[in-house]
Amino acid sequence: MAVQHTNNPNIFLSADDGIYSQGIKRLAQAMHKRQYNLTVIAPRTQRSGVGKAITFEEPIRVEEIPLEYLQGAPGWRITGTPADAVIHGIYERSQNKDQPPYDLVVAGINAGENTSVHSVLTSGTCAVAFEAAILGKPAVAFSLDVHDKLFFDDRQSVDGYKVAAELACDIIEKILENGLPDGVAFLNVNFPDNVTMDTPIEVVGLSPTKYLDYTIKREDPRGVAYYWIWGDRLEVPQGTDAYAVLENKTISISPVSLDFTSNLSEVKPKLKYLLSESEEGK
Repeated sequence: MAVQHTNNPNIFLSADDGIYSQGIKRLAQAMHKRQYNLTVIAPRTQRSGVGKAITFEEPIRVEEIPLEYLQGAPGWRITGTPADAVIHGIYERSQNKDQPPYDLVVAGINAGENTSVHSVLTSGTCAVAFEAAILGKPAVAFSLDVHDKLFFDDRQSVDGYKVAAELACDIIEKILENGLPDGVAFLNVNFPDNVTMDTPIEVVGLSPTKYLDYTIKREDPRGVAYYWIWGDRLEVPQGTDAYAVLENKTISISPVSLDFTSNLSEVKPKLKYLLSESEEGK
């Protein structure tokens, strides 16, 4: 068990890039300097793009390891998904009456921005925050824009992560002090690729998408087809998270809710054709 600092916040940290990724290392180090009571549970390998998948058909292995980047403090690497890590971590903490509950669940820093509804639903890092919110915990997800060639690659700029980590901790402290507004499940925070300590912040909504996805066909040595999924960048609407990060080069903060329902009072009458005559008056 990590050293506990009395009255300091209890933070759960995970990310879909894995427990050894640059982003989680730099954010964990920045939190450690601020003496947060930190628990790190994350996939042992890269799990980007798995969304909120949960492992049902095989056991999940959880291994305690010393984290070199936290001076040997313990962390836990799992064989499952980012959402699995949250479920396990929050449940295990709830069963240990000697430890206080987590004050905040933090995800990141992801290698690559996670702007748009499309990315939020695809991202394993955002899934950490989603799963935490479903379990009743306030949460925030952090992502840093990187060049496409550096997706799933740890050669990206350490300096960029260090700046993003310090800014992330500043945001975390404000969340801990003020809480999240009613109806907000988590905050999705994205840093531009040229982020500095002076980069402006915008509170904006999510862009619907930013890529047009398609498949690229290849053939293996036996002539059997296989495919890569890729996408072309689309123009994104002004006033959205994608426009803020990719065009304005500002930091975007987007409040995300768990209510996926369309405006029911407006839409329900238009769906009467789906109901039987006996149900229409209900």
